[in-house]
Amino acid sequence: MSSRLVSKIRPIFAYLLPLAIAAALPGCGNDSTGKADAAIDRPVVVDTANPNPGLDTAQPDIAADTAGAADSVSPVPGLDAAVADTVVDAVADTAVATDAASPEAGLDASQPDSGADTVVATDTGATADASSGDGAPLPACSSLVNPLYIMSGDTQVPVLKTLGRALRQGANPITLVWFATGSCTIIDALYNGYNGTPLKQIPSYIPSDATWDPSTGAVPTCALESAGHSVDIGIPIVFPEACTSNPAPADLVAFKGPVQSMLFVVPHTASPLAISSDQAFKIFSLGSAASVAPWTDENFYFIRTPTKGVEVSLGKLIGLDPTKWLGKQISASNDVATGVASSVAPEKTIGILGSETYDSTTNRANLKALAFQARGQTNGYLLDSTATAFDKRPVREGHYAPWAHVFYLTKVASTDAGVPTPVNANAKLFIDILTDAANPGIPSGLDPVALVAKKGLVPLCAMTVTRSTEGGPLSLFTPPDPCGCYFESQVGTAPASCVVCSTSNPCATGTTCRHGFCEADNGRTSLSDCSALASGASNADIINNTCTAGARFQSDPIL
Repeated sequence: MSSRLVSKIRPIFAYLLPLAIAAALPGCGNDSTGKADAAIDRPVVVDTANPNPGLDTAQPDIAADTAGAADSVSPVPGLDAAVADTVVDAVADTAVATDAASPEAGLDASQPDSGADTVVATDTGATADASSGDGAPLPACSSLVNPLYIMSGDTQVPVLKTLGRALRQGANPITLVWFATGSCTIIDALYNGYNGTPLKQIPSYIPSDATWDPSTGAVPTCALESAGHSVDIGIPIVFPEACTSNPAPADLVAFKGPVQSMLFVVPHTASPLAISSDQAFKIFSLGSAASVAPWTDENFYFIRTPTKGVEVSLGKLIGLDPTKWLGKQISASNDVATGVASSVAPEKTIGILGSETYDSTTNRANLKALAFQARGQTNGYLLDSTATAFDKRPVREGHYAPWAHVFYLTKVASTDAGVPTPVNANAKLFIDILTDAANPGIPSGLDPVALVAKKGLVPLCAMTVTRSTEGGPLSLFTPPDPCGCYFESQVGTAPASCVVCSTSNPCATGTTCRHGFCEADNGRTSLSDCSALASGASNADIINNTCTAGARFQSDPIL
Protein backbone atom coordinates (compact mmCIF):
# COMPACT_ATOMS: atom_id res chain seq x y z
CA MET A 1 0.00 0.00 0.00
CA SER A 2 1.51 3.34 -0.97
CA SER A 3 2.46 5.88 1.69
CA ARG A 4 0.17 8.39 -0.01
CA LEU A 5 -2.84 6.07 0.34
CA VAL A 6 -1.95 5.34 3.97
CA SER A 7 -1.78 9.04 4.74
CA LYS A 8 -5.29 9.47 3.35
CA ILE A 9 -6.81 6.51 5.18
CA ARG A 10 -5.16 7.12 8.58
CA PRO A 11 -7.20 10.21 9.62
CA ILE A 12 -10.44 8.49 8.65
CA PHE A 13 -9.50 5.42 10.66
CA ALA A 14 -8.39 7.56 13.61
CA TYR A 15 -11.75 9.29 13.63
CA LEU A 16 -13.94 6.16 13.28
CA LEU A 17 -12.08 3.87 15.70
CA PRO A 18 -12.81 5.86 18.90
CA LEU A 19 -16.46 6.12 17.95
CA ALA A 20 -16.70 2.36 17.41
CA ILE A 21 -15.00 1.62 20.71
CA ALA A 22 -17.12 4.16 22.60
CA ALA A 23 -20.30 2.58 21.22
CA ALA A 24 -19.23 -0.83 22.51
CA LEU A 25 -18.12 0.26 25.97
CA PRO A 26 -20.49 0.47 28.95
CA GLY A 27 -20.66 3.89 30.54
CA CYS A 28 -20.61 5.79 27.24
CA GLY A 29 -23.94 7.48 26.56
CA ASN A 30 -26.73 5.66 28.43
CA ASP A 31 -25.92 2.97 30.96
CA SER A 32 -27.02 -0.65 30.77
CA THR A 33 -30.34 0.17 32.36
CA GLY A 34 -31.11 2.80 29.78
CA LYS A 35 -30.69 5.61 32.30
CA ALA A 36 -28.89 8.65 30.99
CA ASP A 37 -25.47 9.48 32.38
CA ALA A 38 -25.30 11.94 35.28
CA ALA A 39 -23.31 14.35 33.13
CA ILE A 40 -25.30 15.43 30.10
CA ASP A 41 -23.32 15.29 26.88
CA ARG A 42 -23.45 18.37 24.72
CA PRO A 43 -21.25 19.10 21.71
CA VAL A 44 -19.05 22.13 21.82
CA VAL A 45 -19.42 24.91 19.30
CA VAL A 46 -17.86 23.55 16.12
CA ASP A 47 -14.80 25.43 14.95
CA THR A 48 -15.68 26.75 11.54
CA ALA A 49 -12.03 26.86 10.50
CA ASN A 50 -11.26 23.28 11.40
CA PRO A 51 -14.29 21.28 12.60
CA ASN A 52 -13.69 18.48 15.08
CA PRO A 53 -16.91 16.43 14.94
CA GLY A 54 -17.21 13.97 17.78
CA LEU A 55 -15.45 16.05 20.42
CA ASP A 56 -17.84 16.18 23.35
CA THR A 57 -17.19 18.10 26.56
CA ALA A 58 -18.72 15.44 28.79
CA GLN A 59 -17.69 12.22 27.06
CA PRO A 60 -13.96 12.06 26.22
CA ASP A 61 -12.79 9.49 23.69
CA ILE A 62 -10.48 6.57 24.27
CA ALA A 63 -7.42 7.86 22.44
CA ALA A 64 -5.42 11.01 23.08
CA ASP A 65 -7.42 14.09 22.19
CA THR A 66 -5.98 16.73 19.92
CA ALA A 67 -7.59 20.14 19.78
CA GLY A 68 -8.47 21.50 16.39
CA ALA A 69 -7.18 24.69 14.86
CA ALA A 70 -7.85 27.89 16.73
CA ASP A 71 -11.43 29.10 16.43
CA SER A 72 -11.42 31.82 13.82
CA VAL A 73 -14.17 33.65 15.68
CA SER A 74 -13.01 33.55 19.28
CA PRO A 75 -9.85 31.53 19.99
CA VAL A 76 -9.35 29.80 23.31
CA PRO A 77 -5.61 29.04 23.48
CA GLY A 78 -4.88 25.44 24.35
CA LEU A 79 -8.53 24.50 24.82
CA ASP A 80 -9.33 20.85 24.27
CA ALA A 81 -13.05 20.16 24.34
CA ALA A 82 -12.48 16.59 25.54
CA VAL A 83 -10.98 17.63 28.87
CA ALA A 84 -14.10 17.55 30.97
CA ASP A 85 -16.35 15.29 33.02
CA THR A 86 -14.65 11.94 33.45
CA VAL A 87 -16.76 9.87 35.81
CA VAL A 88 -18.76 7.92 33.22
CA ASP A 89 -15.91 7.24 30.82
CA ALA A 90 -13.97 4.03 30.47
CA VAL A 91 -10.75 6.01 30.34
CA ALA A 92 -10.59 9.39 32.02
CA ASP A 93 -9.17 12.38 30.22
CA THR A 94 -7.12 14.84 32.24
CA ALA A 95 -4.90 17.63 31.09
CA VAL A 96 -1.30 18.47 31.70
CA ALA A 97 -0.91 22.19 32.23
CA THR A 98 2.31 23.89 31.27
CA ASP A 99 2.53 27.26 32.93
CA ALA A 100 4.69 29.66 30.98
CA ALA A 101 5.58 31.55 34.13
CA SER A 102 5.75 28.72 36.63
CA PRO A 103 5.49 25.19 35.22
CA GLU A 104 3.19 22.85 37.09
CA ALA A 105 3.94 19.47 35.66
CA GLY A 106 1.10 17.03 35.97
CA LEU A 107 -1.39 19.67 37.04
CA ASP A 108 -4.91 18.95 35.88
CA ALA A 109 -6.23 21.76 33.69
CA SER A 110 -9.13 22.30 36.07
CA GLN A 111 -6.73 23.32 38.81
CA PRO A 112 -6.00 27.03 38.48
CA ASP A 113 -2.68 28.60 39.38
CA SER A 114 -1.17 32.03 39.37
CA GLY A 115 0.09 31.98 35.79
CA ALA A 116 -1.29 31.45 32.32
CA ASP A 117 -1.82 27.78 31.54
CA THR A 118 -1.45 26.12 28.17
CA VAL A 119 -3.51 22.94 28.12
CA VAL A 120 -2.33 19.76 26.44
CA ALA A 121 -4.81 16.89 26.59
CA THR A 122 -3.61 13.38 27.33
CA ASP A 123 -5.45 10.21 28.27
CA THR A 124 -4.44 9.14 31.77
CA GLY A 125 -7.32 7.02 32.98
CA ALA A 126 -7.16 4.20 35.48
CA THR A 127 -6.75 1.64 32.71
CA ALA A 128 -3.77 3.46 31.20
CA ASP A 129 -0.17 2.92 32.22
CA ALA A 130 0.46 5.15 35.23
CA SER A 131 3.71 6.96 34.69
CA SER A 132 5.20 10.36 35.29
CA GLY A 133 6.19 12.76 32.56
CA ASP A 134 9.67 11.21 32.29
CA GLY A 135 8.28 7.69 31.89
CA ALA A 136 8.95 6.57 35.48
CA PRO A 137 6.07 4.79 37.25
CA LEU A 138 3.88 7.01 39.42
CA PRO A 139 4.05 6.39 43.16
CA ALA A 140 1.12 4.48 44.60
CA CYS A 141 -1.31 6.84 46.32
CA SER A 142 -1.59 4.30 49.13
CA SER A 143 2.14 4.64 49.79
CA LEU A 144 1.81 8.32 50.71
CA VAL A 145 1.76 9.40 54.35
CA ASN A 146 -1.81 9.33 55.71
CA PRO A 147 -3.55 9.97 52.37
CA LEU A 148 -6.89 11.79 52.53
CA TYR A 149 -8.84 11.19 49.30
CA ILE A 150 -10.85 14.12 47.94
CA MET A 151 -13.06 14.92 44.95
CA SER A 152 -13.30 18.70 44.59
CA GLY A 153 -14.63 21.42 42.37
CA ASP A 154 -11.74 23.05 40.53
CA THR A 155 -12.46 26.39 42.20
CA GLN A 156 -11.31 24.94 45.52
CA VAL A 157 -7.92 23.69 44.31
CA PRO A 158 -6.05 26.83 45.47
CA VAL A 159 -7.34 26.16 48.99
CA LEU A 160 -6.38 22.49 48.74
CA LYS A 161 -2.82 23.42 47.77
CA THR A 162 -2.26 25.90 50.60
CA LEU A 163 -4.01 23.87 53.29
CA GLY A 164 -2.46 20.67 51.95
CA ARG A 165 1.06 22.02 52.40
CA ALA A 166 0.30 23.00 56.02
CA LEU A 167 -1.15 19.56 56.77
CA ARG A 168 1.73 17.73 55.07
CA GLN A 169 4.30 19.67 57.07
CA GLY A 170 2.37 19.44 60.36
CA ALA A 171 3.37 17.47 63.42
CA ASN A 172 1.05 14.64 62.31
CA PRO A 173 1.43 14.73 58.52
CA ILE A 174 -1.58 14.22 56.25
CA THR A 175 -1.29 14.01 52.45
CA LEU A 176 -4.17 15.46 50.45
CA VAL A 177 -4.90 13.39 47.33
CA TRP A 178 -7.49 14.96 45.04
CA PHE A 179 -9.18 14.92 41.69
CA ALA A 180 -10.93 18.08 40.42
CA THR A 181 -14.27 17.71 38.64
CA GLY A 182 -17.80 19.14 38.55
CA SER A 183 -19.91 19.70 41.67
CA CYS A 184 -22.79 17.56 40.41
CA THR A 185 -20.35 14.78 39.47
CA ILE A 186 -19.03 14.87 43.05
CA ILE A 187 -22.49 14.75 44.58
CA ASP A 188 -23.51 11.88 42.31
CA ALA A 189 -20.35 9.97 43.21
CA LEU A 190 -20.84 10.28 46.96
CA TYR A 191 -24.58 9.71 46.85
CA ASN A 192 -24.35 6.64 44.63
CA GLY A 193 -20.86 5.44 45.48
CA TYR A 194 -19.97 3.87 42.13
CA ASN A 195 -19.69 0.48 43.84
CA GLY A 196 -17.81 2.02 46.75
CA THR A 197 -14.84 3.19 44.66
CA PRO A 198 -15.87 6.44 42.96
CA LEU A 199 -12.34 7.80 42.55
CA LYS A 200 -10.78 6.06 39.54
CA GLN A 201 -8.84 8.79 37.79
CA ILE A 202 -5.20 9.69 38.36
CA PRO A 203 -5.25 12.24 41.18
CA SER A 204 -2.87 14.98 42.27
CA TYR A 205 -1.27 15.10 45.70
CA ILE A 206 0.73 17.40 47.95
CA PRO A 207 4.45 16.56 47.91
CA SER A 208 6.51 16.07 51.06
CA ASP A 209 9.08 18.71 50.08
CA ALA A 210 9.05 21.41 52.79
CA THR A 211 10.17 24.02 50.22
CA TRP A 212 7.27 23.32 47.87
CA ASP A 213 5.34 26.50 46.98
CA PRO A 214 1.55 26.04 46.60
CA SER A 215 1.39 28.91 44.10
CA THR A 216 4.21 27.93 41.75
CA GLY A 217 5.32 24.40 42.64
CA ALA A 218 4.81 21.41 40.36
CA VAL A 219 1.86 19.28 41.48
CA PRO A 220 2.68 15.55 41.27
CA THR A 221 0.24 12.73 40.58
CA CYS A 222 -0.05 9.22 41.98
CA ALA A 223 -1.55 5.89 40.93
CA LEU A 224 -4.67 4.46 42.55
CA GLU A 225 -5.44 0.79 42.98
CA SER A 226 -6.81 -0.82 39.82
CA ALA A 227 -10.29 -0.87 41.37
CA GLY A 228 -10.09 2.77 42.40
CA HIS A 229 -10.50 4.20 45.89
CA SER A 230 -13.35 5.47 48.04
CA VAL A 231 -13.63 9.21 48.63
CA ASP A 232 -13.13 10.61 52.13
CA ILE A 233 -14.40 14.12 51.33
CA GLY A 234 -16.41 15.54 48.45
CA ILE A 235 -16.27 19.31 47.92
CA PRO A 236 -19.06 20.68 45.72
CA ILE A 237 -19.82 24.41 45.65
CA VAL A 238 -23.60 24.04 45.52
CA PHE A 239 -26.29 22.61 47.75
CA PRO A 240 -26.57 18.87 46.95
CA GLU A 241 -30.26 19.38 46.19
CA ALA A 242 -29.26 21.56 43.24
CA CYS A 243 -27.91 18.44 41.52
CA THR A 244 -30.16 15.62 42.65
CA SER A 245 -33.61 14.99 44.12
CA ASN A 246 -32.40 11.77 45.74
CA PRO A 247 -31.95 11.75 49.50
CA ALA A 248 -28.43 11.55 50.88
CA PRO A 249 -27.22 8.22 52.28
CA ALA A 250 -28.01 7.99 55.98
CA ASP A 251 -24.35 8.18 56.94
CA LEU A 252 -23.41 11.08 54.65
CA VAL A 253 -23.55 14.70 55.86
CA ALA A 254 -22.88 17.94 53.97
CA PHE A 255 -21.07 20.38 56.26
CA LYS A 256 -21.72 23.99 55.23
CA GLY A 257 -18.51 25.91 54.66
CA PRO A 258 -17.39 29.34 53.41
CA VAL A 259 -19.08 31.36 50.70
CA GLN A 260 -17.89 31.50 47.10
CA SER A 261 -19.13 34.29 44.89
CA MET A 262 -20.01 33.76 41.23
CA LEU A 263 -19.79 36.48 38.64
CA PHE A 264 -20.27 37.47 35.05
CA VAL A 265 -17.08 38.85 33.51
CA VAL A 266 -16.14 40.70 30.33
CA PRO A 267 -12.77 41.72 28.88
CA HIS A 268 -11.24 44.62 30.78
CA THR A 269 -11.52 46.87 27.71
CA ALA A 270 -15.22 46.17 27.14
CA SER A 271 -17.73 48.92 27.98
CA PRO A 272 -20.53 47.06 29.89
CA LEU A 273 -20.66 47.66 33.64
CA ALA A 274 -23.65 45.63 34.79
CA ILE A 275 -26.07 42.85 33.97
CA SER A 276 -29.47 41.97 35.43
CA SER A 277 -30.87 38.54 36.21
CA ASP A 278 -33.44 38.89 33.42
CA GLN A 279 -30.79 39.95 30.93
CA ALA A 280 -28.58 36.99 31.87
CA PHE A 281 -31.49 34.57 31.43
CA LYS A 282 -32.33 35.93 27.97
CA ILE A 283 -28.71 36.09 26.81
CA PHE A 284 -27.74 32.54 27.79
CA SER A 285 -31.04 30.89 26.85
CA LEU A 286 -31.82 32.69 23.56
CA GLY A 287 -28.45 33.99 22.38
CA SER A 288 -28.71 36.35 19.44
CA ALA A 289 -32.51 36.02 19.44
CA ALA A 290 -32.60 37.83 22.80
CA SER A 291 -31.24 41.01 21.19
CA VAL A 292 -29.62 42.09 24.46
CA ALA A 293 -26.78 44.33 23.32
CA PRO A 294 -23.86 44.01 23.19
CA TRP A 295 -24.05 40.24 23.89
CA THR A 296 -25.71 39.18 20.64
CA ASP A 297 -23.48 36.31 19.51
CA GLU A 298 -23.29 33.05 21.50
CA ASN A 299 -19.92 32.30 19.89
CA PHE A 300 -18.54 34.75 22.43
CA TYR A 301 -20.25 33.30 25.53
CA PHE A 302 -17.70 31.42 27.65
CA ILE A 303 -19.56 29.06 29.98
CA ARG A 304 -18.88 25.87 31.95
CA THR A 305 -20.08 22.29 31.45
CA PRO A 306 -23.49 21.38 32.96
CA THR A 307 -22.07 19.60 36.05
CA LYS A 308 -19.90 22.55 37.12
CA GLY A 309 -20.97 24.41 40.25
CA VAL A 310 -20.57 27.92 38.82
CA GLU A 311 -23.05 27.21 36.01
CA VAL A 312 -25.42 25.28 38.27
CA SER A 313 -25.47 28.03 40.90
CA LEU A 314 -25.88 30.93 38.48
CA GLY A 315 -28.52 28.90 36.64
CA LYS A 316 -30.56 28.54 39.81
CA LEU A 317 -30.34 32.28 40.42
CA ILE A 318 -31.40 33.38 36.94
CA GLY A 319 -33.78 30.46 36.34
CA LEU A 320 -31.88 28.62 33.61
CA ASP A 321 -31.26 24.87 33.66
CA PRO A 322 -27.51 24.13 33.38
CA THR A 323 -28.12 21.91 30.35
CA LYS A 324 -29.79 24.76 28.45
CA TRP A 325 -27.01 27.36 28.46
CA LEU A 326 -25.79 28.61 25.10
CA GLY A 327 -22.11 29.25 24.51
CA LYS A 328 -18.72 27.59 24.42
CA GLN A 329 -18.59 24.93 27.14
CA ILE A 330 -15.23 25.00 28.90
CA SER A 331 -14.15 22.57 31.61
CA ALA A 332 -11.50 24.59 33.47
CA SER A 333 -12.03 27.92 35.19
CA ASN A 334 -8.73 29.38 34.07
CA ASP A 335 -9.53 28.53 30.45
CA VAL A 336 -12.74 30.55 30.74
CA ALA A 337 -10.69 33.50 32.01
CA THR A 338 -8.18 33.09 29.18
CA GLY A 339 -10.90 32.81 26.55
CA VAL A 340 -12.69 35.95 27.71
CA ALA A 341 -9.48 37.97 28.06
CA SER A 342 -8.16 36.97 24.62
CA SER A 343 -11.42 37.31 22.68
CA VAL A 344 -11.13 38.96 19.27
CA ALA A 345 -14.50 40.66 19.87
CA PRO A 346 -14.25 42.11 23.40
CA GLU A 347 -17.48 44.08 23.27
CA LYS A 348 -19.56 40.97 22.47
CA THR A 349 -17.79 38.71 24.95
CA ILE A 350 -19.06 37.51 28.33
CA GLY A 351 -18.13 34.63 30.65
CA ILE A 352 -18.85 33.12 34.06
CA LEU A 353 -16.33 32.52 36.85
CA GLY A 354 -15.94 31.92 40.56
CA SER A 355 -14.47 34.76 42.61
CA GLU A 356 -11.38 32.79 43.64
CA THR A 357 -10.39 32.56 39.96
CA TYR A 358 -11.27 36.14 39.15
CA ASP A 359 -9.34 37.45 42.17
CA SER A 360 -5.92 36.42 40.82
CA THR A 361 -3.67 39.32 39.87
CA THR A 362 -3.62 38.29 36.21
CA ASN A 363 -7.37 37.88 35.88
CA ARG A 364 -8.16 41.12 37.69
CA ALA A 365 -5.90 42.94 35.24
CA ASN A 366 -7.44 41.31 32.15
CA LEU A 367 -11.11 41.02 33.13
CA LYS A 368 -13.89 43.21 34.44
CA ALA A 369 -16.51 41.95 36.90
CA LEU A 370 -20.05 43.06 36.08
CA ALA A 371 -22.33 44.47 38.73
CA PHE A 372 -25.37 42.20 39.12
CA GLN A 373 -28.98 43.23 39.61
CA ALA A 374 -31.14 40.47 41.08
CA ARG A 375 -34.89 40.20 40.51
CA GLY A 376 -36.66 42.65 42.77
CA GLN A 377 -33.52 44.74 43.19
CA THR A 378 -33.37 48.42 42.24
CA ASN A 379 -29.65 48.56 41.47
CA GLY A 380 -26.82 46.36 40.26
CA TYR A 381 -23.97 45.72 42.70
CA LEU A 382 -20.37 44.62 42.36
CA LEU A 383 -19.23 41.72 44.49
CA ASP A 384 -16.74 44.05 46.24
CA SER A 385 -17.29 47.58 47.54
CA THR A 386 -15.19 48.95 44.67
CA ALA A 387 -13.75 47.54 41.47
CA THR A 388 -10.30 47.24 43.09
CA ALA A 389 -11.32 45.98 46.55
CA PHE A 390 -11.40 42.37 47.76
CA ASP A 391 -13.71 42.89 50.76
CA LYS A 392 -16.84 41.12 49.38
CA ARG A 393 -18.92 43.58 51.39
CA PRO A 394 -21.96 43.48 49.07
CA VAL A 395 -21.88 39.67 49.36
CA ARG A 396 -21.59 39.73 53.14
CA GLU A 397 -24.44 42.20 53.76
CA GLY A 398 -26.82 40.92 51.09
CA HIS A 399 -26.65 43.26 48.10
CA TYR A 400 -24.76 40.90 45.79
CA ALA A 401 -26.85 37.78 45.17
CA PRO A 402 -24.69 35.41 43.05
CA TRP A 403 -22.95 33.31 45.67
CA ALA A 404 -23.03 29.79 47.03
CA HIS A 405 -21.73 27.82 49.97
CA VAL A 406 -18.86 25.40 49.68
CA PHE A 407 -19.92 22.05 51.16
CA TYR A 408 -17.85 19.24 52.59
CA LEU A 409 -19.50 15.83 52.18
CA THR A 410 -18.22 12.99 54.32
CA LYS A 411 -19.37 9.88 56.14
CA VAL A 412 -20.34 10.45 59.76
CA ALA A 413 -21.26 8.69 62.98
CA SER A 414 -23.44 10.29 65.67
CA THR A 415 -21.95 11.11 69.04
CA ASP A 416 -23.82 10.68 72.31
CA ALA A 417 -25.01 14.27 71.94
CA GLY A 418 -26.41 13.50 68.51
CA VAL A 419 -23.92 15.74 66.72
CA PRO A 420 -22.68 14.25 63.42
CA THR A 421 -18.96 13.54 63.58
CA PRO A 422 -16.88 12.47 60.57
CA VAL A 423 -15.81 8.84 60.75
CA ASN A 424 -12.38 9.73 59.41
CA ALA A 425 -10.48 11.81 61.98
CA ASN A 426 -8.34 13.44 59.31
CA ALA A 427 -11.48 14.40 57.38
CA LYS A 428 -12.83 15.98 60.56
CA LEU A 429 -9.65 18.02 61.00
CA PHE A 430 -9.81 19.18 57.37
CA ILE A 431 -13.46 20.23 57.70
CA ASP A 432 -12.96 21.89 61.10
CA ILE A 433 -10.21 24.07 59.63
CA LEU A 434 -12.32 25.25 56.71
CA THR A 435 -15.42 25.85 58.84
CA ASP A 436 -13.39 27.61 61.57
CA ALA A 437 -14.26 25.04 64.22
CA ALA A 438 -11.97 24.31 67.15
CA ASN A 439 -9.69 21.31 66.77
CA PRO A 440 -6.48 20.60 68.71
CA GLY A 441 -4.94 19.05 65.60
CA ILE A 442 -4.81 22.31 63.62
CA PRO A 443 -1.17 22.78 62.55
CA SER A 444 0.74 25.41 64.48
CA GLY A 445 0.75 28.76 62.71
CA LEU A 446 -2.20 27.97 60.43
CA ASP A 447 -4.89 30.67 60.53
CA PRO A 448 -8.16 29.19 59.17
CA VAL A 449 -9.89 32.56 58.63
CA ALA A 450 -6.88 34.04 56.82
CA LEU A 451 -6.51 30.89 54.71
CA VAL A 452 -10.08 31.13 53.43
CA ALA A 453 -10.06 34.92 53.04
CA LYS A 454 -6.91 35.01 50.93
CA LYS A 455 -8.32 32.47 48.47
CA GLY A 456 -11.28 34.61 47.43
CA LEU A 457 -13.77 32.98 49.81
CA VAL A 458 -15.75 34.46 52.70
CA PRO A 459 -15.69 32.56 56.02
CA LEU A 460 -19.06 32.11 57.69
CA CYS A 461 -17.95 34.30 60.59
CA ALA A 462 -17.77 37.30 58.23
CA MET A 463 -21.28 36.82 56.76
CA THR A 464 -24.46 38.54 57.97
CA VAL A 465 -26.84 36.84 55.51
CA THR A 466 -27.46 33.23 54.54
CA ARG A 467 -29.66 31.13 52.27
CA SER A 468 -31.06 27.61 52.57
CA THR A 469 -31.40 26.70 48.88
CA GLU A 470 -29.21 27.27 45.84
CA GLY A 471 -29.93 30.73 44.46
CA GLY A 472 -32.78 31.09 46.96
CA PRO A 473 -33.91 34.14 48.98
CA LEU A 474 -31.62 35.61 51.62
CA SER A 475 -32.26 35.76 55.34
CA LEU A 476 -30.38 37.48 58.13
CA PHE A 477 -27.58 35.58 59.83
CA THR A 478 -25.62 36.26 63.01
CA PRO A 479 -22.36 34.32 63.22
CA PRO A 480 -21.60 32.91 66.69
CA ASP A 481 -18.06 34.32 66.59
CA PRO A 482 -18.06 37.36 64.24
CA CYS A 483 -14.86 38.09 62.32
CA GLY A 484 -15.84 40.75 59.80
CA CYS A 485 -13.17 43.20 60.90
CA TYR A 486 -10.44 40.59 60.89
CA PHE A 487 -11.58 39.31 57.48
CA GLU A 488 -11.28 42.80 55.98
CA SER A 489 -7.85 43.24 57.55
CA GLN A 490 -6.70 40.10 55.71
CA VAL A 491 -7.93 41.17 52.27
CA GLY A 492 -7.17 44.88 52.57
CA THR A 493 -7.60 47.41 55.36
CA ALA A 494 -10.23 47.16 58.07
CA PRO A 495 -12.62 50.15 58.08
CA ALA A 496 -12.47 52.88 60.72
CA SER A 497 -15.37 51.27 62.59
CA CYS A 498 -13.07 48.36 63.48
CA VAL A 499 -11.04 48.91 66.65
CA VAL A 500 -7.97 46.81 67.44
CA CYS A 501 -8.08 45.09 70.83
CA SER A 502 -5.87 43.01 73.10
CA THR A 503 -5.63 42.01 76.73
CA SER A 504 -4.05 45.39 77.46
CA ASN A 505 -6.48 47.25 75.21
CA PRO A 506 -9.94 45.84 76.02
CA CYS A 507 -13.10 46.61 74.08
CA ALA A 508 -15.79 49.05 75.11
CA THR A 509 -19.09 47.84 76.49
CA GLY A 510 -21.26 46.24 73.83
CA THR A 511 -18.41 44.70 71.84
CA THR A 512 -16.15 41.69 72.37
CA CYS A 513 -12.52 41.20 71.41
CA ARG A 514 -12.61 38.61 68.61
CA HIS A 515 -9.74 37.82 66.26
CA GLY A 516 -7.94 40.96 67.48
CA PHE A 517 -10.82 43.40 66.83
CA CYS A 518 -13.75 44.67 68.88
CA GLU A 519 -16.77 43.07 67.25
CA ALA A 520 -20.42 43.69 68.06
CA ASP A 521 -22.48 40.59 68.72
CA ASN A 522 -24.53 41.20 65.55
CA GLY A 523 -21.38 40.81 63.43
CA ARG A 524 -21.94 44.10 61.59
CA THR A 525 -19.09 46.19 63.03
CA SER A 526 -17.25 46.30 59.68
CA LEU A 527 -20.55 46.99 57.87
CA SER A 528 -21.67 49.91 60.01
CA ASP A 529 -22.50 52.07 56.97
CA CYS A 530 -25.34 49.69 56.02
CA SER A 531 -28.65 49.74 57.89
CA ALA A 532 -29.03 47.08 60.56
CA LEU A 533 -32.23 45.30 59.54
CA ALA A 534 -34.72 44.02 62.06
CA SER A 535 -35.14 40.31 62.65
CA GLY A 536 -37.45 38.76 60.08
CA ALA A 537 -36.53 41.18 57.30
CA SER A 538 -37.69 40.01 53.88
CA ASN A 539 -35.47 39.16 50.96
CA ALA A 540 -36.53 42.43 49.28
CA ASP A 541 -35.54 44.38 52.40
CA ILE A 542 -32.10 42.74 52.42
CA ILE A 543 -31.18 43.11 48.75
CA ASN A 544 -32.33 46.75 48.70
CA ASN A 545 -30.83 47.63 52.07
CA THR A 546 -29.56 51.22 52.29
CA CYS A 547 -25.81 51.82 52.55
CA THR A 548 -23.92 55.11 52.52
CA ALA A 549 -21.01 53.59 50.60
CA GLY A 550 -20.45 50.87 48.04
CA ALA A 551 -20.32 50.76 44.27
CA ARG A 552 -23.67 50.58 42.51
CA PHE A 553 -24.53 50.60 38.83
CA GLN A 554 -27.99 50.73 37.37
CA SER A 555 -28.13 47.94 34.82
CA ASP A 556 -29.75 48.48 31.45
CA PRO A 557 -33.52 47.96 31.27
CA ILE A 558 -34.85 44.87 29.54
CA LEU A 559 -36.50 45.87 26.27
